[in-house]
Amino acid sequence: MKHIKFYTLLFLATITILGCSQTKPVTEIATEEQPQTKTLLELTVYVGETYFQLHKTELGWDAIKSVDVPTEKAATDYIQIEPTQGWEEFQMMLDHFNILNLPAQKDIKDYVPRPSSKISRNYIFSITTNDTSRSFEYTNPEADLSRSWEAQSVVSFGTYLTNEFSVVE
Repeated sequence: MKHIKFYTLLFLATITILGCSQTKPVTEIATEEQPQTKTLLELTVYVGETYFQLHKTELGWDAIKSVDVPTEKAATDYIQIEPTQGWEEFQMMLDHFNILNLPAQKDIKDYVPRPSSKISRNYIFSITTNDTSRSFEYTNPEADLSRSWEAQSVVSFGTYLTNEFSVVE
């Protein structure tokens, strides 16, 4: 019986000491985290089955890409990527191909859907800046390369994303 009282008192003393210790309230801990940076641009692009998400803040760019997990059927993982020639070149390519200002494929003057081929891909873009967001799609732009600068931009930018980005080590 003495042992039970002793252990009970020891337990209560430990709880009291822990309860009176100098710990910070949860609200104080949350405010000490990294300050939130403002998102300037978010660009999401599907090139065929591959997903790219590019995010620009006041501190710079970062990006992820989807990759299939070979050990699991229909599983996808995401890896951090960066342009092999740097973010400055990426910004130049984004501007050169006029990606942020492209119209939807269906809105291009004289656009006529073309039959798919073995090299056909779908490209889906989602662009968010400030409080504005828009999405558009290009289906089989490869068939319109000789007729449309927009199709050329979409295919060239998709090729750039696919080939000129590498895994961040």
